[in-house]
Amino acid sequence: MSDRRTATSVFVFVGIAVGFLSLLPNQMLADEYFHWPQARLFSHGQWAIDPWLATWPTLHFVMSCVLRVFQADALWVGRLMIVGSATLAYVGFMRLTDALHQPSPKYVRAREIIALQWFASPLLLLFCTVVYTDVPALAALIWAAVGVAERRRWLLLVVGIVTIALRQTHVLWFAWFVAWHLALVWREQMASEKGSLTARLMSLARIERATLIASAGTALAWLAVVALTNGIAPGVNSQPAHHISIGGVPNLFFAMVVWACAFAPIAAATFAKFVTSNASTTAAARGLRRRRILASIAIVVVVVALASFYFVATLPSNTHPSAMVFVRNQALRSLSNPSGRMLMIALCAAGALAWWRTEFAPSVAPFKWPFFLASALYLLPFSLIEQRYYLPMFTLLAAFRMPQKIRWEWAQLLWSLALSSVLLYHIVYKGRFL
Repeated sequence: MSDRRTATSVFVFVGIAVGFLSLLPNQMLADEYFHWPQARLFSHGQWAIDPWLATWPTLHFVMSCVLRVFQADALWVGRLMIVGSATLAYVGFMRLTDALHQPSPKYVRAREIIALQWFASPLLLLFCTVVYTDVPALAALIWAAVGVAERRRWLLLVVGIVTIALRQTHVLWFAWFVAWHLALVWREQMASEKGSLTARLMSLARIERATLIASAGTALAWLAVVALTNGIAPGVNSQPAHHISIGGVPNLFFAMVVWACAFAPIAAATFAKFVTSNASTTAAARGLRRRRILASIAIVVVVVALASFYFVATLPSNTHPSAMVFVRNQALRSLSNPSGRMLMIALCAAGALAWWRTEFAPSVAPFKWPFFLASALYLLPFSLIEQRYYLPMFTLLAAFRMPQKIRWEWAQLLWSLALSSVLLYHIVYKGRFL
């Protein structure tokens, strides 16, 4: 790829992020009330953990070192550090898509647009400019994926451990990346070898001994830290709401809703392609069309039935009056009336169909359904419905998907910028948050 195009794209993203940051209120927003004071306490040599802190304090320690070196204490300094990590994530995202898609001509035309449309989305842009752990952890996660895509084992292992240290729930994504890496090694080196399955598995274990040992050590270390802190979250007040369970099923369905809304042009392009691909009148095409239609109907029926049940069971913490400052909770409040619930379920079905029909790059197409399974497993422990939890899944989905026609990609970029502008207005003038 052209270095000039890459540099221009990065410059544009940094300009958008800094511009967004400059318009934010110069006061802590939402969870910044936990994260920013924790970093400042560390910078002053005070090591007590905020009882409401839900993530391991790795980022807070790193930020405190920077604050101490530059003798800074202003909120905008912390936010600029997050913009810096977002820039690393942006560069890593383009590196990842390059590894997955080249030399596709369609991808080459849309490369920078795809990166900008996701990082300019309100789902991600806001968290590129506030003191949260999500984007620094996402940056490490993206570079771990680059390690897999480029067959750089040690990049995967080292940066994978970093993403866990920044956000402990990323341990599942680390496990999936390791499995993805091993599957690639198997497909490229072991599948064609002669001998029994057991012999080939033993050969794979020998080749990837370092990967397996490092992964097992990481898993044991993660379990040890969880045991020492008496739970997933280090803060004593946040531990009851952060535990291993399967209460996050509604999050999976709300993720479908969010994708259908935030990526409406891409979803529309997916549906349009599905319709036109079924226009052929040959006997084989008619059979394929019939199977696709039946599969679509089955997906809609299952999703509607499950969403109807789980959306009704949405936790009160999302719809409590004190939580209405969050835009997501205002949307979830619509579940309390039949028309709002029907709209939410319809969007859920549209999102599910869009995911089903999304084409993955050939290099990652065999891992499409394992990826969605890992995404579902990642969301299951989160009983609180919140779109931040979808960032790893949506980032990888944006990187894995095949580009649409260029006009749809431009439409998605404009849509992302429009939604982010609306969000910024609501933050600045309405005192709301995503």
